[in-house]
Amino acid sequence: MLASFVISLRIDRDLALPGLGAEALHGLFFEVLRGHDASFAEYLHREVDKPFSLSGVLTEHPKRE
Repeated sequence: MLASFVISLRIDRDLALPGLGAEALHGLFFEVLRGHDASFAEYLHREVDKPFSLSGVLTEHPKRE
Protein backbone atom coordinates (compact mmCIF):
# COMPACT_ATOMS: atom_id res chain seq x y z
CA MET A 1 0.00 0.00 0.00
CA LEU A 2 1.37 3.37 -0.98
CA ALA A 3 0.41 6.50 0.88
CA SER A 4 1.42 10.12 0.90
CA PHE A 5 0.87 12.46 3.82
CA VAL A 6 1.56 16.16 4.00
CA ILE A 7 1.66 17.53 7.52
CA SER A 8 1.91 21.30 7.80
CA LEU A 9 3.10 22.69 11.12
CA ARG A 10 2.77 26.35 11.98
CA ILE A 11 5.28 28.01 14.25
CA ASP A 12 3.52 30.45 16.56
CA ARG A 13 6.65 32.15 17.87
CA ASP A 14 10.19 32.92 16.77
CA LEU A 15 12.14 29.68 16.67
CA ALA A 16 15.75 28.94 15.73
CA LEU A 17 16.39 25.57 14.09
CA PRO A 18 19.75 24.52 12.67
CA GLY A 19 19.68 24.21 8.89
CA LEU A 20 16.10 23.80 7.71
CA GLY A 21 14.95 21.82 10.75
CA ALA A 22 14.99 18.43 9.00
CA GLU A 23 16.78 16.71 11.91
CA ALA A 24 14.13 17.96 14.34
CA LEU A 25 11.35 16.77 12.02
CA HIS A 26 13.05 13.38 11.67
CA GLY A 27 13.13 13.04 15.45
CA LEU A 28 9.50 14.10 15.78
CA PHE A 29 8.46 11.58 13.11
CA PHE A 30 10.12 8.72 14.99
CA GLU A 31 8.72 9.83 18.34
CA VAL A 32 5.20 9.65 16.87
CA LEU A 33 5.95 6.20 15.39
CA ARG A 34 7.41 5.01 18.70
CA GLY A 35 4.25 6.10 20.50
CA HIS A 36 2.16 4.00 18.13
CA ASP A 37 4.39 0.94 17.58
CA ALA A 38 7.83 0.96 19.21
CA SER A 39 9.09 -2.22 17.53
CA PHE A 40 8.14 -0.97 14.05
CA ALA A 41 9.78 2.40 14.76
CA GLU A 42 12.99 0.63 15.80
CA TYR A 43 12.90 -1.61 12.71
CA LEU A 44 12.34 1.36 10.39
CA HIS A 45 15.09 3.37 12.06
CA ARG A 46 17.62 0.57 11.42
CA GLU A 47 16.70 0.25 7.71
CA VAL A 48 19.35 1.67 5.37
CA ASP A 49 16.87 2.57 2.63
CA LYS A 50 14.09 4.49 4.31
CA PRO A 51 10.62 4.17 2.73
CA PHE A 52 9.77 7.78 3.59
CA SER A 53 11.07 11.28 3.00
CA LEU A 54 10.93 14.44 5.05
CA SER A 55 11.55 17.98 3.96
CA GLY A 56 12.84 20.80 6.07
CA VAL A 57 10.81 23.76 7.21
CA LEU A 58 9.33 25.56 4.22
CA THR A 59 8.54 29.22 4.71
CA GLU A 60 7.97 32.38 2.76
CA HIS A 61 10.09 34.28 5.28
CA PRO A 62 13.84 34.72 4.78
CA LYS A 63 16.03 32.11 6.48
CA ARG A 64 18.43 33.24 9.16
CA GLU A 65 20.73 31.54 11.63
